[in-house]
Amino acid sequence: IRVGFYGTSAAKNTDIETNPNGEDVNEGWIEALRKHKPENVLSEVMPDSGEIRIGEGGDFVNLDLAVLTIKNLLDHVFASSNDLVAIVGNELVASDQARLYAQNGNTPSEKAKIEMRQVISTYGGLPTYTVSNFPPRGIMVTSFDNLSIYILNNSIRKSVGVKNDKKDRIENFECMSMAYLVEQLGKAATLEFDNVKLKKSGSDIWE
Repeated sequence: IRVGFYGTSAAKNTDIETNPNGEDVNEGWIEALRKHKPENVLSEVMPDSGEIRIGEGGDFVNLDLAVLTIKNLLDHVFASSNDLVAIVGNELVASDQARLYAQNGNTPSEKAKIEMRQVISTYGGLPTYTVSNFPPRGIMVTSFDNLSIYILNNSIRKSVGVKNDKKDRIENFECMSMAYLVEQLGKAATLEFDNVKLKKSGSDIWE
């Protein structure tokens, strides 16, 4: 699933050192939006800044506004779909949680709500989820069934327990032809997660 969020190309020989998140394994869902629905991918707020600042004094004062803005990129026909969710990176959620702790951490009832995630279970009016291997500063609004992985029939090949004497090891091999498909491009919107900046704690520095 990591490739679905990070993948940008399909190399004949992948390089895990250069592309630790599988960027060269296959084209993923976000890349599909970049190529086929670029108007649904937010890359910056201020022209020519190349940045999306989330937090007090930034482009979006809070995560709620950022998620709502991403939602508003959806095609109009999907804006009121009742299965929409916000997938939010764990670094953004942690940053917002820290803000809530700073504001309410000394009030036992409010602190309990934060720890039980009652106050951060929705952003921008949407049910919010953190997903394994999702970019830490990413935001994506869609429905879960809108993100598909297709495997070509009869493309799976595998061998198990093949002895490689030259390397003194037993090897397993598996390959398959896969495609990451956004079923309805207009029902998905996201941002360029590498462009997201958060304010460094205790300072006015964005990083």
